[in-house]
Amino acid sequence: MFTSLTASAGIEDVAEKVRKENNNIDGVNSNDRWPGKPDHSERNFELYYFEGQLTAVRMGLGNGASHSKRITTTT
Repeated sequence: MFTSLTASAGIEDVAEKVRKENNNIDGVNSNDRWPGKPDHSERNFELYYFEGQLTAVRMGLGNGASHSKRITTTT
């Protein structure tokens, strides 16, 4: 989202500028999706976090999980 917002403000290639400072951000500009232009995203993966830890990755139609947490309740 950061890349999309900075591109909207007129700052181009912010991901590359941040990388030069030895930092990384998601470098996908999603501005074209906001007005509903394309039906696809430039990103071909999704990351899933639970309580601050990466728990799963989905790439295309495949996916993988690193661990899961079971929540049990007692009544």
